[in-house]
Amino acid sequence: MVRVRAFRTIENAVRREGYSCVAGVDEVGRGCLAGPVVAGAVALDPRKYIPRIADSKTVTALERERLFARIVKAAVAWSVSVVEPEEIDRLN
Repeated sequence: MVRVRAFRTIENAVRREGYSCVAGVDEVGRGCLAGPVVAGAVALDPRKYIPRIADSKTVTALERERLFARIVKAAVAWSVSVVEPEEIDRLN
């Protein structure tokens, strides 16, 4: 939870600078060497609290599924994209 609190501190600082929408972004993949790259982003309403959000590596698969449903429901916006190795090669 320390990591989540650290991100919340950063988010609050950015909001004090005048930004009203802050998104969290993460990606996974090794590019064209080992399959696709998958990236996701979500912007949450800061007034809505979702208990038990933590680093996905620290929660069970079942809890991740439950959190996903709650996050999507509470999200201002969210997106997931997949980029295949061929497209990575073409863009590089």
